[in-house]
Amino acid sequence: SMRVDAQPEAIEASQEQVARQVVEKLASFHGIAPDLVKQRNARASQASLEAYLCFMGIYQYIETPSDALHRETRSCLETVTEDHPEYGEAFTALAFLYLDEGRQGRNIREGTDPWKDAQDAIDRALTFAPLRQLTLNVALLHSVERPNRDLARFRTLSTRLLELFPRHPGTLANIALQTAVYAGEWDNALPLAQEAIDLQSRDPSWYYLTHSFHALLEDDLGNADWALRKLTSNKSIAEMVLLYVIALREGDMDSAARQRERLAVVGRQSEESIERYVLERRFDPDLEAALLTPLQAAFSGQSAK
Repeated sequence: SMRVDAQPEAIEASQEQVARQVVEKLASFHGIAPDLVKQRNARASQASLEAYLCFMGIYQYIETPSDALHRETRSCLETVTEDHPEYGEAFTALAFLYLDEGRQGRNIREGTDPWKDAQDAIDRALTFAPLRQLTLNVALLHSVERPNRDLARFRTLSTRLLELFPRHPGTLANIALQTAVYAGEWDNALPLAQEAIDLQSRDPSWYYLTHSFHALLEDDLGNADWALRKLTSNKSIAEMVLLYVIALREGDMDSAARQRERLAVVGRQSEESIERYVLERRFDPDLEAALLTPLQAAFSGQSAK
């Protein structure tokens, strides 16, 4: 069971800590620009303990995502945001759940547009929690993953995040990865990814995706072996697909079989579903081609048998 001090100040402090940890998953807090510290907004309204505990559900969801937890947390946050219409962080968390509805197909609500709902929630969050790490990182994800991608907005949000949190590893890694795989701006992305790695005392595997994708793109797998060996997440489809593609490209069928087994566990049993994952991400064209070519060759080979 969880024990939480019900005083508003304690809720505020605990919630700020949780928000920082959530950004790390998308890690410890290493500082924000000193001249902007005082500009960070205060909450417009005090949330209740019940609302705060509901907000904390987003951290559990990001740690251990599932359809059941997604549905439960989304429902809870929809109620909280109705009862506390100025609770900016709750709108941010709700926006992230709408994002996963749109990009992963989790608990699709008939007759709704999750991307628009995410945008509406982000707009509310930017009104009441505009300088929070979580708010700006979720807005950043939405700008590049929504159907009508907006790279200009992505760059504006990236600049703002780097101004506010120039030494926050999770934020740097997030900007680096999106800059690389969607905008194709590797010269900007790789130094940010390396800085995130250098600042962090432990090694979240997704921090190494930027270097690893670049190694595939440049056919430089030998020099990037240090990064590829870090891709150990049991939940990241992106990591598994990348390792599978590299195994196919290298002709390492034993490794390819192991990655196929891992992908099957997360619902990507067929070659078509793996190929569809790459297409649905709408990566930068050069990266998309580097991923699809080995997949399509393997699929054609299997079809010919």
